[in-house]
Amino acid sequence: SVLFFPEGTRKVQGVLGEFKKGAFFVASNTGAPITPITIRGARSLMSPRGFPSMGWGTVTLRIHPPVQTKGRDVEAVMAE
Repeated sequence: SVLFFPEGTRKVQGVLGEFKKGAFFVASNTGAPITPITIRGARSLMSPRGFPSMGWGTVTLRIHPPVQTKGRDVEAVMAE
């Protein structure tokens, strides 16, 4: 298993940024499925700058259905 954050960095404003191609490239070339995970509540617990230390609170993870990549190009996988 490998974990990627497709934006490459976190945003201080909390908005979703543009995805980089790296994770999608690896998945497409290996045929490995991508399991998207939504993380809610972590932004308010993390330091906005410097080393990402966590405070106390509740973080919710939602695990979405896997996206199949076998036989698909990077752009098609990213569009899904």
